[in-house]
Amino acid sequence: GARKIKQIEKYCLRDIAIVSQGFTFSRSYQGKKNLKWNYFKVADIGINPNSKYLTNAINTISDITMEEIGVLPFPKGSIVFPRVGAALFNNNKKILAQDGVVDDNVLVLTVTDTSKCWYEFLYYYLQGIPLAKWCNSGLVPVINTKTVLSQMVFLPPLPEQQKIATILSTQDKVIELKEKLLAQKQQQKKYLMQQLLTGKKRLPGFNEKWRFAKLENVSKYSASAASFKTYESHLGCGPYPVYDASGCFGNIDFYENEQPYISIVKDGAGAGRVALCKEKSSTIGTLGCIFANDIDLLYLFYCMSAVDFQIYSNGSTIPHVYYKDYKNMVLYLPCELEQKAIVEILSAADHEIDLLQKSIEAEKQKKKALMQLLLT
Repeated sequence: GARKIKQIEKYCLRDIAIVSQGFTFSRSYQGKKNLKWNYFKVADIGINPNSKYLTNAINTISDITMEEIGVLPFPKGSIVFPRVGAALFNNNKKILAQDGVVDDNVLVLTVTDTSKCWYEFLYYYLQGIPLAKWCNSGLVPVINTKTVLSQMVFLPPLPEQQKIATILSTQDKVIELKEKLLAQKQQQKKYLMQQLLTGKKRLPGFNEKWRFAKLENVSKYSASAASFKTYESHLGCGPYPVYDASGCFGNIDFYENEQPYISIVKDGAGAGRVALCKEKSSTIGTLGCIFANDIDLLYLFYCMSAVDFQIYSNGSTIPHVYYKDYKNMVLYLPCELEQKAIVEILSAADHEIDLLQKSIEAEKQKKKALMQLLLT
């Protein structure tokens, strides 16, 4: 006869899980490393957003402390997330990789009916539910445990849940490995810049002595008086890009700058961030424009990328970075050919990083599609 298809069942979380609040720890127990028990706080949950497991806590405690406070560890496989405050809006949820303790700003969801629900499947299922949905409507966002427990979930049979969790875990591992590789490549590029832009490491075939120059002697600076309003009515009317602090925000029918240049954010959180801008383009007034003069533009760009502009920053509430404060910075200058050779190496490193970032983005989209397909 026909095989009976097992149905997806609908459950209320309170029928298959419990939700507990963590414990209050006095400051005297905090800040200790390498003891037996991990003691996780909200900060630990947010540290590595691409990993689903919580493995190491910033703070640890001993058996003796556990007894003194009278707390019991939560079982591994429990799902933890912030209980209160702005951290909720990051929607970070994690799984305890081993038994551990959490503080009172964290909630712990533990599956009680393991015949109906696989914890890893539930973790992925809950990824689709924003923590903000479980909040009260007060001034400070707080998650109400009752609201969490009243959440309805749809669960296929256990073996299917396990299969789905395995597929998504495999995809997570792919993303995590590529993220690690990306971090390595970024570190390598940083090292290359430190070596190549200071002459510590010379490229084969070059032995000419380097000279030193102040930034103001190899560049020209200008800043636009334009605001977003200046360009608003021209947007979409022409082929010429116009830039603000976050990049190109549109094309217009005229331009301010004939030559390519480096833009630098003058004010706010991104002050000192540099970017390359195309020829025949414009900027708004929050950016300064630096034109290369007797130096390769890309070489100058890499030199400026390596600078921590915080040392030139003014203003306590809103940071400002002004050309007059950093124009005397000293640059190491090889001959033009060596500048170009260095640029070639650093551009190749950038290209690799760029490809890897695109590949990670594609893997994340793939995971999204898988979740859509397997969990809904």
